[in-house]
Amino acid sequence: WADTLDIFVLDGRSERDPDRGVYLSKDQVEWFSAAIQSSTAHFKLILNSVPFADFNELFGTVEIEDRWDGYPQSRAQLLASLEGVENVYFISGDFHMGLVCHVETEGFGWDIYDILVGPGGQFVNPAAALMSPNPQFPIGVSKRNFTRLVANPRSNQLTVEYIGEDGEMLASIVLPEEQ
Repeated sequence: WADTLDIFVLDGRSERDPDRGVYLSKDQVEWFSAAIQSSTAHFKLILNSVPFADFNELFGTVEIEDRWDGYPQSRAQLLASLEGVENVYFISGDFHMGLVCHVETEGFGWDIYDILVGPGGQFVNPAAALMSPNPQFPIGVSKRNFTRLVANPRSNQLTVEYIGEDGEMLASIVLPEEQ
């Protein structure tokens, strides 16, 4: 999208190897690292099948093989490739809720957000309403919705809107949050 945003789509389903603790192939990690480091777009959106944020405290080992949390070395490697890159946002699915969260609970990664989208026509996960609002999870939506993103490079803001089945605004937030 010209100078406004680049979209990176990760294949975290077909390359995953739980026996070796590998979430993405070496080739995909190398491609991603080089591409995001060289991106000149203002915003970088990383589309990902499952959330990248740290959910260990909340979910422990529940279905950990189907979360980035179950692949700590792969996750750390991908996070390290974002060092020095500004305006990075993960866009993730799979949890059947709308949720905006910081990727890490503190330190590097706190300023990177994971925006969980959905569910559209699927079952609704009630956990979003229980998890937010709190510092790591400022917005949570446990209703069917679609997510609209508005990227404004002039103001350096990404607006996230969760819109319900009848068109009502369920929740919205402007990122990065004001400190």
